[in-house]
This record gives sequence, C-alpha cells and structure tokens, in this order.
Amino acid sequence: MTERFGFLPRYRFLLAVATVLMLFSNSYAAGGPAEFKHEYLSLTLPAGWSVKEDAVTGNELIGWLQSKNIPGASILIYSFRGALLNYTRVRIRGLNELTAAYPKGQKQLKKPKNIRTEKGYKPKVELWQGFLDAGGMTVTLQSPMAVMKTKISWILMIGFVPDASGAKMEEDFLKILQSAK
Repeated sequence: MTERFGFLPRYRFLLAVATVLMLFSNSYAAGGPAEFKHEYLSLTLPAGWSVKEDAVTGNELIGWLQSKNIPGASILIYSFRGALLNYTRVRIRGLNELTAAYPKGQKQLKKPKNIRTEKGYKPKVELWQGFLDAGGMTVTLQSPMAVMKTKISWILMIGFVPDASGAKMEEDFLKILQSAK
C-alpha cells in the first residue's frame, strides 16, 4: 500500500506551503486571462478568476487558479495519466491531498454527485470542510473537489477558500468545471 502512495510525502510540504500562501497572500489575482489552457484541459474562468502565472507546476500539478473577488480562494488542478488509474484511485489521491492540507481534520459536507460538462465529460463533485492551525488559531476552510476523466487524462481539481466564502466558491467552482473542454 505504501508503494502506491509513495509520492505523497514530497507533495505534502508543497501543498502546505501553497495553502498558507493562498490564505495569507495580499496579492490576489488581478485581471489575467479568462481561460486556463493546458494540453490536457481547457477551462473558461468566471469574472474575477485568473491563472496564477508564477505558480510552480510539474508533471501532475498543471495549474493554479486564483480569484480576486473571493479573498483567499484558489483552485489547484492536477492531471494524472496511466493505464491503472481509475476514479477511485484519483479520488484517493485527492483525499490524501486534503488530509495533508488539513492536519487538524476534515469532514465531508456533500457526498460525490455527478454533473455534466459542456463537452460531455461526467465529473463527480464533492465538498469538504477542513481545519488547520494558522497563527495559533484553528482556521476552517472549505474545499470543493472534482474528479473527471477526459480523453487524455484524469483531472483532479481541489479548491481552497475560507469557510465564510464557501457558497460563492462552490458556485464558481461548478461554473469552471462545467466549462471543461
């Protein structure tokens, strides 16, 4: 079991740093492109969302979106390829990312539900709430998460937003996801 998820320790630090930067950064997305484009995925972004151009991406982390209208809101986009991948394995990777991001625990607010994108993809979307320490206080965040099979790869999208802005984030997250091409 550990061999399958041996990649996790190297990403936990990156995810923890990214989460803290997203929450406490004073530089929110300003303007920027209205689309996220990658060789495996294209997304249309609602007003106020942009691609974080200086984000550190790699083989699996292919994009980072930020909102200037929802303070502290970000979405990380991952792409996974491989013959042995399926919905369950990609979802487990997402759940492991949430576990790493929320060391004080997490709980599921909404169970996975199927939606349909403009292109006909059928992602499953769920909503999580997580808890972490920041400046000696416990901070509550919400994280919408989606797993979607495209023609080329499996896409995992995880959002992070302060709990108070969860409803607006969920609305924008679904708009972005439904635009997937």
